[in-house]
Amino acid sequence: MGFMAAFRTAANRIGKSRWMMLVAAFLFMSSVGAFYSFGVYSQFMKTSLNYNQQTLDTIAFFSSLYLGIVPGLINDYLGAWSAILAGSGLNIFGFLMIWLAITKKIPRPQIWQMCFYHFVAGNSGAFVSTAVLVTSVQNFSGSRGMVIGLLKGFIGLSGALLTQIYLAIYGNNPSSYVLLAAWLPATVYLLLMVFIRPLPRHRGENETQRLYLFLSAAVLLAAYMMVVNFVQNFDKVSHIANEIIAAFMIVILFLPLIVVFRSDFSPQSSEREQNEDEQIVEDPVVENSEPSYQNASHSVSSHTPLLSEICSKDQTSSNPREEVSCSPIRRHFKLYDFLTGVRNQPSRGDNYTILQALMSLDLWIIFAALTCGFGAGVMVIQNMGQIGSSLGYSQVHVTTAVSLLNIWGFIGRVGFGFASELFLQRKGVPRPLSFAVILAILCAGQLVFAFNLPGSFYVGSMLVGMCYGAQWPVMTAMVSEIFGLKFFGTFYSFATLASPLGSYILSVRVAGYLYDREANKQHAVHAIFHKRASSILVQFTQKPALLCYGVQCYRLSFFIMATLLSLLVYSV
Repeated sequence: MGFMAAFRTAANRIGKSRWMMLVAAFLFMSSVGAFYSFGVYSQFMKTSLNYNQQTLDTIAFFSSLYLGIVPGLINDYLGAWSAILAGSGLNIFGFLMIWLAITKKIPRPQIWQMCFYHFVAGNSGAFVSTAVLVTSVQNFSGSRGMVIGLLKGFIGLSGALLTQIYLAIYGNNPSSYVLLAAWLPATVYLLLMVFIRPLPRHRGENETQRLYLFLSAAVLLAAYMMVVNFVQNFDKVSHIANEIIAAFMIVILFLPLIVVFRSDFSPQSSEREQNEDEQIVEDPVVENSEPSYQNASHSVSSHTPLLSEICSKDQTSSNPREEVSCSPIRRHFKLYDFLTGVRNQPSRGDNYTILQALMSLDLWIIFAALTCGFGAGVMVIQNMGQIGSSLGYSQVHVTTAVSLLNIWGFIGRVGFGFASELFLQRKGVPRPLSFAVILAILCAGQLVFAFNLPGSFYVGSMLVGMCYGAQWPVMTAMVSEIFGLKFFGTFYSFATLASPLGSYILSVRVAGYLYDREANKQHAVHAIFHKRASSILVQFTQKPALLCYGVQCYRLSFFIMATLLSLLVYSV
């Protein structure tokens, strides 16, 4: 009986622990990025189903096409568990159908069916990540930037983590990776979803110090994965070695459990348990064990200023040092109210309704900035092979630059998540200003590529990768601080639509069009110098692929994006 009582006590503490919830959130985020490893099985799918490259690129686009605000609406109105269950079902269906198709266990599907399967599989992660992010921000609203940065960092590592588990279990069999992606993430979701719920805070908890321990584990994991990838790329690794590598990786992944035991099983935690009614902070996010989001945006700890507090200083003060303007939006807000007829909108930081947010100029300026910021980053990410080839770099150099881009993407997610939070807490620097700094650095990265100085291919990839990653945590925290937490899931889902929209506009319609135009020019010049009828006939009948060489292939695209980003720096 004593053992059972102790077990129930321990289970109760773990179930009520915000830190256990955060560990579960990291495991969730480590499982949502199966579609980031599309390259693991894309070549196998291409040969198995006899696809050309254009078809393969189309399928890849659908894997990153989001369902819009649907995940956020389900999370806000039906709860986090409903969104997780929906994501689990989509994950199993999408990846299982892909596996059945590429292993030819079902008749060869139509191209639109494969696009649909990848669309479903890709959106499973959107449902799960939305539920986890929203709940984590509610539970750690006083350190939201740090928490979001860590969670987004784990999303960036998730593809590499799943790849290592796949190598350890199945070996180098690409079709088996799809089978792993079908059952492993869904298993994690269903086993750990009980921990994803709003929980109370306790006085005396040093959030920042404990989050640094989570950061240390994340950095250690990223460094370990970088070394592992280096070894696997340059040396043949046996199956037993892959199993050992995956085992050590899982040990590092579970290191944050140390924080759970130190927080909830120390003598201080036992004393706090005895005085729980006096010690629990009255957090409006949690009320009677059920989520209540009416005043969730005001649950930030006392040392963390809200955006509305930073931006609410006396604008009519005679002392210019006391005037604070978070962005040009505030100076034009009265004119905007006059033009739209919208009166009595909530202050920044209060809980907006969905309609109030849609009528807010803030939302649309943020969305425009995200469209350009994400679009400029995705353009480089999706075209690294073509950029490197056009500049004369070999495949080895391109692979190295892609690795740098991914590593610096992780650094941007985690580093700017922590940095923006510390600047907000200690210096009162509003999150929109941090976002403007990110856009400015991204603008510099585009110019580095455009001028093609020695080493600029690597420097540009690091800058763009860092800034693309940094946009995610800062954007997420900024949206929650401006529009509140009541419908945060919906606002977050709406903001993520900027990524595929920006990708289509800037990568496909701008960079793709300009690249093809320059390639056509070069092919026309080539035809002039090879003016033999037979060769011209062969050229037109074979329709060779349009390839562009030289810095001019992307230079105009980089200048266009740098111009857009520089204009948005001022607006944000």
